Amino acid sequence: YDDKKKIQFENNLEAKLGFYTAPSDTVHSVKTNQDLLRFTSKLNYKGMKNFYYTVQAQVWTQFLPFYDANQTEYRSNFMAPFNANFSFGIDYKPTISKGSLSVYLAPLSAYNSRFVRYGELAVAHFGIRPGRHHYEDFGTKLEVNATLNLLKNFSWKTRLYYYTTYSRVEHDWENTFTFSFNKYISAKMFVHSRFDDKTITQRSKDYGYWQLYQNMMLGLTY
Repeated sequence: YDDKKKIQFENNLEAKLGFYTAPSDTVHSVKTNQDLLRFTSKLNYKGMKNFYYTVQAQVWTQFLPFYDANQTEYRSNFMAPFNANFSFGIDYKPTISKGSLSVYLAPLSAYNSRFVRYGELAVAHFGIRPGRHHYEDFGTKLEVNATLNLLKNFSWKTRLYYYTTYSRVEHDWENTFTFSFNKYISAKMFVHSRFDDKTITQRSKDYGYWQLYQNMMLGLTY
């Protein structure tokens, strides 16, 4: 909703679910490689030119359980975790000729909560204290969303999410590069980097808390 004067109300629902075959996994022949359910709502009140006072709510989880290779116990599941972030800040939305850009900053005004419905999973993988199912904290949030039409048939869509309490950091950077052969056939490359030093038990010996996911697709678009 946009009244073209002062008020904007934006809602965005994202649902991603993908699968792949896993011949090396003796327990699961098919596993998920994309699994996301995320809803974002923003209420904007126009201030100075291209600047908006913004209240944002964002919640996300996944659809299906995720298993490590050759394991029968899942590492995450629906509502495990369930993440919620509520914040008040400034949204900078300049007018650009080849796409759209939004830079949202909430300094020291972001409330973050993580809920895990399984107690053992909460302690083992998500840094929650024994006997509890959730934790909450306050911090600073930065989120950048941009879509850039770099060439006639080539576009780049990116989302950068950064949240810190100054004692821990959570970061997501999602990039989708799309090349359109024609109006029906397109190729996409998806690159997603992630960092979360709250998940202590998932720390990698070689890469620390960094995770990187890449996916290439060729498909039909309607």
